Amino acid sequence: MTEQKTARRTGMRHPIQAFWAIWAKAASLSALWLACLLGPAQAAAPTADDFARNPAVSGVVMSPSGQRVAMLVNDGGAGRRALVVLDLPPTSKPRVVASYADADVMSAFWVNDKRLVYEAYDANLEPGSSEGLGGTYAVDHDGNNRHELIARTRVAGQQQGSRIATRILTWEWRAERPAPAGSGNGDGNEVLVSQGRWDTSGDWVGGRVALLDTVTGQLTSLLGGVPAGAHNWIFDPQGQVRVVQVNNKGREQIHLRTPGTDDWTVLTDLPAFDPQGMTPLHLEPGDQLIVSTRAGKDTEGIYVYDLKTRKLDPEPLAQTSRFDISQIQVDESQHRAIAVHVLAESYQSVWFTSRMGALQKSLDTNLPGRKNRILCDRCDRNTFYVVHSSSDQHPGEYLLFDAAQGRLMPLSVQRPWIDPATQGKRSFHWIKARDGMPLPLVVTHPAGSTAKDQLPAVMLVHGGPWSRGASTHWSPEAQFLASRGYRVLEPDFRGSTGYGDKHFKAGWKQWGLAMQDDLADAVQWAAGEGLIDPQKVCIYGGSYGGYAALMGPVRHPDTYRCAASLVGVTDIMLMFNSANSDASAEWKRYGMPKMVGDPSADRALLDANSPVRRAADIKVPVLLAQGLMDMRVPREHADDFATAAEKAGVKLQRLNYPNEGHGFQRASNKADFWDKLDTFLAASLKR
Repeated sequence: MTEQKTARRTGMRHPIQAFWAIWAKAASLSALWLACLLGPAQAAAPTADDFARNPAVSGVVMSPSGQRVAMLVNDGGAGRRALVVLDLPPTSKPRVVASYADADVMSAFWVNDKRLVYEAYDANLEPGSSEGLGGTYAVDHDGNNRHELIARTRVAGQQQGSRIATRILTWEWRAERPAPAGSGNGDGNEVLVSQGRWDTSGDWVGGRVALLDTVTGQLTSLLGGVPAGAHNWIFDPQGQVRVVQVNNKGREQIHLRTPGTDDWTVLTDLPAFDPQGMTPLHLEPGDQLIVSTRAGKDTEGIYVYDLKTRKLDPEPLAQTSRFDISQIQVDESQHRAIAVHVLAESYQSVWFTSRMGALQKSLDTNLPGRKNRILCDRCDRNTFYVVHSSSDQHPGEYLLFDAAQGRLMPLSVQRPWIDPATQGKRSFHWIKARDGMPLPLVVTHPAGSTAKDQLPAVMLVHGGPWSRGASTHWSPEAQFLASRGYRVLEPDFRGSTGYGDKHFKAGWKQWGLAMQDDLADAVQWAAGEGLIDPQKVCIYGGSYGGYAALMGPVRHPDTYRCAASLVGVTDIMLMFNSANSDASAEWKRYGMPKMVGDPSADRALLDANSPVRRAADIKVPVLLAQGLMDMRVPREHADDFATAAEKAGVKLQRLNYPNEGHGFQRASNKADFWDKLDTFLAASLKR
């Protein structure tokens, strides 16, 4: 569940000047770099602030040739994120090419080996704020030749404080990726941009794609006659749009374009979530369309669809029996898919080339017990590779592999202040729900605990709910709770994605019902295994997880001793009729009635499973936290529940965060909430 935020453009300082303001606490860039390379500096249990802090390095992207890396690096004070470039081999200092005293660089990608595109804005501004605006920029790897491409402003064709028309695009536009190979003017400075269009009710009605020159600002439209509701543009090796995916009025379609024309043919037209549906991913030479689809099976896999014969190859490129696969990696210079990536118990990669397969095997052998992800562009031809390596106890680090020398070197530790020795182990289990459905479950065990310790427990419920929940990767929230002595249970209840169609659709219209039973069944399993004290269990979650936390003591009053809800849904009907919600009309018309319940035909069901109407059934203490600027689950959910809880005599603690939306943007607020959650849990479980 995400939301758009505006940010500051006026007042954003010049990057070179801002460098010294942002990094004032570091004696030099070398000192900052050394701090990132150093391992953990403490052995004491981390605080809530330590878990809530943004990582020192939050992203690394290699240039197409593999001769440079761009990194998003945080300072140690204000937490501002800067864009840093390092030449390879790393014989010279990294250089800051974009930094601001009042904004963060949020993302970046390489246009070519010389030029980058990045987005910068102030993530700490209140959601919906129009005080100031950031934007999308292009810059050379040395910090020169900077141009603003897209402004986060709704003033079309004007700069802030000016009426002079410019080539800067407005907020409807988004920079997607480098220009597809074969398209554009051939100078390599262009990027693919898309423009979204919405109707008066906020529904997506489609958009268009164009090429934007990052040096001149010249915009070149790619095609016309695009079907309504089109998105997910797929290019052929000649750089022409050939396939688009369309979502419109509860149906999903794939349209094929005749090359050199604006004529489109409908390839598929199916109801949304139909198991025969396909998602186009990439078009290879010979009109071989790589798609993700279930193809009559339960789990999603990667297949080839022949555009000439209009047939799907019955043999998948990759598929598993328990986990969906929908992500591929493409070498755009060769127009070939080179890998599939799947989040199973942990993240895994399967490479289609012998060189990359051998490299992955070597890394996994030499870094045992780790999840090792190789980051590269033209992977088969690189000399250098960035490797992100992590484990259930290690928050993660970036390593640099020199293929010519066969040498692995440290690049940056993401959270050097976290000592892995203080972190709990995480284990993955398949358990059975009361109706026999297999349920994935991740358990975080406090450091130093054993399987024989019957510990107090926290049921941590993920949001969505139609999303993947936990894996065995390091998790700041689960590890924070485990560091306080709790065994943390994270089940992927029915309705969660990533485990096949049956698991997903078993959650339809089961809010407060079977989805809730799955959580209680996980508690029962853990108690049966001797892992937890069944008399000391609390339930906590955010968004849908906050809803489930409030429904926990309603449906299973003997299971939980307290409930904590962060930005949780309390009235399902408000999801349909709140004037303050950012949910689209199409989602309310076609999505929610099918997946949650029809507001007319299922009204009794929805009311019976809304916490605001069941407050009198809650007999345990409740912690209710809300971002007052939330547009996904507006504050009226919390206000109405607080009123109902007060009338029912519920022991309620209310926390309001005026400058937060649907979740925390400020690390300080996150730490504050986690500290208060810790106090609440300890008091409720009398620890």
